[in-house]
Amino acid sequence: MSNKRKGKKMRYQPDRNGVLQFFKKNKSDLISAKNVVRVMGRNAGDIIKELVGEGRLIKVGKRYMLPERAGVVKGKFDGKVEGYGFIIPEDGSQDIFIPPGSTFVALNGDIVLAVKTKKRRGKWEGKIIRVIKRAKKRFAGKIINEDGILYLKPVDKHIPYFFFIVNDKKRKERPGDFVVAEMFEWKNPNVSPSCKVIKKVGKKEVETMLIEEEFGLKEGFSNSIKNEVLNIQILLDKERKDFVKQYAVTIDPEDAKDFDDAVAIEKKNGFFYLYVHIADVSAYVRKNSLTDREAEKRGCSVYLPHRTYFMLPQELTKNISLTEGNKKPVYSVIAKINSEGEVVDYIIQRGLIVNKKRLSYKSAEEILESGNGKDLSTSLRTMKELADILTAKKAHLGRIDFKVPEVEVKVEDDKVLSISPTIRLPTHRIIEEFMILANELVAENIYNSKRSGIYRVHEEPDDVKLMEFKKFAYSLGYKLKG
Repeated sequence: MSNKRKGKKMRYQPDRNGVLQFFKKNKSDLISAKNVVRVMGRNAGDIIKELVGEGRLIKVGKRYMLPERAGVVKGKFDGKVEGYGFIIPEDGSQDIFIPPGSTFVALNGDIVLAVKTKKRRGKWEGKIIRVIKRAKKRFAGKIINEDGILYLKPVDKHIPYFFFIVNDKKRKERPGDFVVAEMFEWKNPNVSPSCKVIKKVGKKEVETMLIEEEFGLKEGFSNSIKNEVLNIQILLDKERKDFVKQYAVTIDPEDAKDFDDAVAIEKKNGFFYLYVHIADVSAYVRKNSLTDREAEKRGCSVYLPHRTYFMLPQELTKNISLTEGNKKPVYSVIAKINSEGEVVDYIIQRGLIVNKKRLSYKSAEEILESGNGKDLSTSLRTMKELADILTAKKAHLGRIDFKVPEVEVKVEDDKVLSISPTIRLPTHRIIEEFMILANELVAENIYNSKRSGIYRVHEEPDDVKLMEFKKFAYSLGYKLKG
């Protein structure tokens, strides 16, 4: 009998998931910590505190319960300057409108708990009852004077509050100055949020610094990450296909610093064999390493006129980059394409390549026109032939080529020297067609393998609006297919 009772008590693992399962399967909504500890062990008490801090459990008196059983929703607050906002629930359910006066002490981007209050026209309204996690605590803004009291007016247009600036005699900032300030803890919605000034932003770098602080951009990397990068060893598994002898080239803008992808092509027996080689970051960066976690936080590299905030350390990106004449690990998308532009077969695999030539769009176009360089010009002509076929096929299927000109802005010492349209060359279209095709094949591969992935898709056009546009286009002399 005693063995059976012990077995029953230990059916929950003594960890976070186990505690949550205990609450979910328990018929009682409210459960005391003592009850949980008695079933799951002493550590359960600390786990409950952690889960309350994260909003996974809520405390009611001396007992605890799941937020959803109390009608509480956890989500991200999308605040608006007018004072209202929306909760985007974690569980993917319908957004909840939060009217002015019900936002509690939440600011845009915060993770919060909210309760639903009423339903109007099929949509929920609610009020925020707790802030779980601040999106940020530092804000860029302008110092203003209101009746002799200094406030920070945030540049973030989503924030409807002025921050009271706590007096610091050591600081000399004045009304009109742009500064970066740190917010103090804010618990009472009836009192203005307060802050202390961290630094003044100089006139010359005002916009750059404001953007940097506003979006939490980091320019450098910690010593720990730098040391990790110095000791990185490239992972070259035996399954990598050797493409070293292949005539692969990179074609990028004239001022490109990193070379992320290379292309190669063959034509035999009436078929094109297109190779798109993408620099393999995973051969250098280990999953869950310091570098990997920092890159995940940053999300992407950000380019401003005077400064660049890199996602990965420059020493690493230089090694990853497909520089001319160097053997590099890649992910390769290899497609067999017929003369109609249809992909009859493809494979995605790890590989090794040597970039035989670093080309700009302009230099590639010059070689294409002149025919100089036997191997290179032959390869580029074959690429253009395939790109023309792919373009014609997509035009037949109804693709619209907007041909919107891009603009190049030249800036020096904060002065705009020139604004001029960039010239779009046939070589731009070659690379564009190949990259789109490679992305389509990767997306298809992810979809067919039933793995999760992120897709960028467009909604299907509205039939009525499409017919209206078709009539409008016809009145201008254009006949649309379909």
